Amino acid sequence: MEHTNKEGKPRVVQSCNIPLTGAGVVDLLITELCAFRFEKQKGGVRVMWLSELAEGVTVEQVKAKTMANFKVDPNIKTMPLAPVPVPHE
Repeated sequence: MEHTNKEGKPRVVQSCNIPLTGAGVVDLLITELCAFRFEKQKGGVRVMWLSELAEGVTVEQVKAKTMANFKVDPNIKTMPLAPVPVPHE
C-alpha cells in the first residue's frame, strides 16, 4: 500500500470514515516506507507497532506521514529494498 495519497496526505489514519468489511482483522500493514504490526492487548485494544523501516527511511519521516498513533518496536528492523529487474537490451 502507498503510505500517502496522490496529494501527499496520509493513508495510515487513526480511524476510518468509510464502510469497513472487517474491523480489526489486519495483523500487518506494509507500505513503501515501513511495516506496522498490530497486537491485541487486554480489553481488545489493538496497538500498532512500527516494526520495520525501509532502507534510508527514518522514524521521524514515518511520523510526519502517519496520522495514526503507533509505538516504535525496540527491536525495529530494516526492510531491505527489493531489487528492480533491469531489462536486457
